[in-house]
Amino acid sequence: MNEISKYDLARSYTIATQRIHDLVIELYESFFDEDGNPLEHPGRIANNIVGYRQKINLEFDMIREAAQQAYEANYDISAEEELL
Repeated sequence: MNEISKYDLARSYTIATQRIHDLVIELYESFFDEDGNPLEHPGRIANNIVGYRQKINLEFDMIREAAQQAYEANYDISAEEELL
């Protein structure tokens, strides 16, 4: 497997965290109606949170997967496992 550069790994982190940032802004905005009034129904708030949590978790998974791929590509895991 080809090595993954620190730049490429950082780029993956940047993409995912930027998406998380954008999702958090969207989540905040979803707590208000068209007139700028905060939503009060707890069910609507809970539904918004569930939906955005799923989207954000996908980005967390991307970060975790990027780290795993970089680790596997850049280090001899079998040698490290023998030390355990």
